Amino acid sequence: MTRIVRLAFALAAALAATACNQTAPPPAAVSAAAPADGARIGVAECDDYLQKYQVCLETRIPENARRNLAQTLERTRETWRKTAATPGGKEALTAVCQRMRDASRASLATYGCSDF
Repeated sequence: MTRIVRLAFALAAALAATACNQTAPPPAAVSAAAPADGARIGVAECDDYLQKYQVCLETRIPENARRNLAQTLERTRETWRKTAATPGGKEALTAVCQRMRDASRASLATYGCSDF
């Protein structure tokens, strides 16, 4: 489980680092559509984080950074999905996802994504 937590933090760092190196585009209208069931992790903290990050990505992140961040977000989603399927995985993810939210908050605020 420790390896999974380290991987989650590495992904968070990559998301934050990429986001910090970009300039914010003008504010855009945000529509917070619910993710499809297949995109859900089954841990409220994770599902909420992923959904809000996805909205920020689609509406605020400049096109030149969006592709890399989208790939990293999808790898994070897949890692969390696999972790949630393991014994004790969902319990471990509760804290991991909250930490990811905290780690991403400042870098995403650069883009005007303050709903974290």
